[in-house]
Amino acid sequence: MAEQSITQLRARWQEEMSIPFAAWEGHFFQEACRQAQQAAQAWLEEADAWLLRHKPKGWRVVGLRRRTLVTRFGEVTFRRRLYRDEAGRYRFLLDEVLGLPMYQAASAEVMEAVVMLVRGVAFAQAAAILAQLTAGVLSGSTVWRVVQRVGQRVQEAEGAEVERVFGQGQPPQRPGQRVAERLYVEADGVMVRQRTGQGRTRWKELRLGVAYDDGGMERVYVQGSKTPDFWEGASVVWGEVWDWGRVQEVVVNGDDAAWVEGARVLHARVVRQWDGFHVARAAYRAAGATLGKSLSQALQAGNQEEVRHLWAQVSKPGERASKRRQAAWRWLQAHLDDPRMVRWWRRLGLPEEEAMETLGHIESLVGAVVAQRMKGKRRHWSPRGAQHMAKVLQVVWNGEVKRWCGRSSPRSVMEPPVIRPARRAVRRPRQDPGTWLRARVPFLHGPLPTQPSLLRLRHRLSHRLN
Repeated sequence: MAEQSITQLRARWQEEMSIPFAAWEGHFFQEACRQAQQAAQAWLEEADAWLLRHKPKGWRVVGLRRRTLVTRFGEVTFRRRLYRDEAGRYRFLLDEVLGLPMYQAASAEVMEAVVMLVRGVAFAQAAAILAQLTAGVLSGSTVWRVVQRVGQRVQEAEGAEVERVFGQGQPPQRPGQRVAERLYVEADGVMVRQRTGQGRTRWKELRLGVAYDDGGMERVYVQGSKTPDFWEGASVVWGEVWDWGRVQEVVVNGDDAAWVEGARVLHARVVRQWDGFHVARAAYRAAGATLGKSLSQALQAGNQEEVRHLWAQVSKPGERASKRRQAAWRWLQAHLDDPRMVRWWRRLGLPEEEAMETLGHIESLVGAVVAQRMKGKRRHWSPRGAQHMAKVLQVVWNGEVKRWCGRSSPRSVMEPPVIRPARRAVRRPRQDPGTWLRARVPFLHGPLPTQPSLLRLRHRLSHRLN
């Protein structure tokens, strides 16, 4: 009887109430979003009017232009003034003060959500999740463009800093302050399928390195292209955290790839060791499970007598043996006396209890950072898409999403690009990576000599409107 009464009440509700019974939460959410859109539009246009009264001298108003931003509470369309400065360049003062890049459809908070989502799901799925949780609707292609722009921004900034430090010999712009006497570095590569542009794909390597200290601080660096050099780029990224001048030595763990040996550019004192997993795998393939385990332990302990004794029991593989066993046997035969086989702390004469024996997790880190997102499920990437996605994964893992998505971005108070009021195609000269950023870095660190600082205007606007 009670269930029948509830069913009748539901049916009567549907007939008499204006809001559907099952959709009341969505109704009020949309209503709140509409009010927020109106309030945001009014606030943005009020801010633009305030900036008109405090605009730099010599700037003239050309007209009003519309802009639409996708926010957490939906699309906000507002009008702001287009100015012409004393140099004849067209500029949107409101966009510059708020740090809104050109041709960016999403607000800073939406961009952060997009970047966090695409770490684990495809672009279209990220767009669907975002639409479900917020009132902002982005297509899968728009999500892809947002990710590409963030990745390109990171890549160009790192390339410019590498050129500044290694090419021009200048001090870094963001020197690290953390003190560590010893840094632990691991490096490895992962093969990702990329398109060739002719309907075919090929496997190309993405390189990943991680640096951490005894205090638990960790930073990842992912390289998607050959320029800049992997270790130069890694030293710049890690140099924003650690003070290289106070690092006494760097322990580098990795396989025998030639590019890993380039880690010597990091520091004057580098202790290189081969990754224990690769040593153990080679010993297992060449000598079998039981003998291979003992051989691996002897190699990493630096016990040459035991190594020679065990190696004498390993028979040379015949022609019918697998290629893996043959390759492992040849590699061990050539490197039995290589000091890089020995654990770093034994070579430095440190007691085992003082050594940080966490080296060796690079394989799992590669899977967690890159492989789980960029490999499998028939995924394939364009060369540029792979490079930019690699930088986005690096940013997410390092917890630097806000820095590169607008709210505290290094681009937020830079001299803007030229804006032409006429609606026609604009031909831009080809530039090497990082040129756009390098041309605007001086304005980031100080005001223009003939006009007030936009950073000061931003602070005044914040106090006026809040």
